[in-house]
Amino acid sequence: MKGIPRKSRKKKPFYKIIDKSELRIKRKRINIKKRRGKCAECGNNKDLTIHHKIPLCNGGDESTENLEVLCKKCHNKKHKN
Repeated sequence: MKGIPRKSRKKKPFYKIIDKSELRIKRKRINIKKRRGKCAECGNNKDLTIHHKIPLCNGGDESTENLEVLCKKCHNKKHKN
């Protein structure tokens, strides 16, 4: 086994890798703050969620332009229509 080189160790990146759930939480906070903590449809400030204007499955992305703050009631209405 003398001639076989050791596996090279992967170096850890010098920057912190953020997982997708952390990123979503940060975007949610940014969007809620941007809307002053109110639903874009009715102005409610309870049970706020993030709605994708163009769904991810239809080519939408996680950009702040594609996200809007809605309360659960308005979010459900959007998906039913």
